[in-house]
Amino acid sequence: MLKGKSEVRQHGFSLVELMLVVVVIAILATIALPNYRDYVARGHVTTAQADLATLALALTNRFQRQLTYPTVTTTTTAETKGAVTGWSPAEVEYFDYTLVSTASGYTLTATGKERLDGCVLKLSDDNTRELSGDCAGVEAW
Repeated sequence: MLKGKSEVRQHGFSLVELMLVVVVIAILATIALPNYRDYVARGHVTTAQADLATLALALTNRFQRQLTYPTVTTTTTAETKGAVTGWSPAEVEYFDYTLVSTASGYTLTATGKERLDGCVLKLSDDNTRELSGDCAGVEAW
């Protein structure tokens, strides 16, 4: 037994409410997605830095055993992997690794490709570290 007006319950969302949600999601995506991409790219750069440090350790290990570095110049990551046994880089998809080595020293280079094209990391036997180009906000190492 109802007295007066009967109450009608509505279920669901209005079109205006749905459009507001879509606009808020679009704004968040426009801000968050580029920041996330930069974050991921910075992660690739730091992993490439670790790859170079690992390669330097492998060369130093060889120097300690034989009192000489291998005399080799490589132009691809595959050649570099072949010249230094036991070294396997994690960032082959985003970086090419090269090596210029004499009996008394070396220079290692990681050159970015795809999204990191133009990013160049260098490491020398005297622990000189260089970073040039656009490396996703990484400024030094």
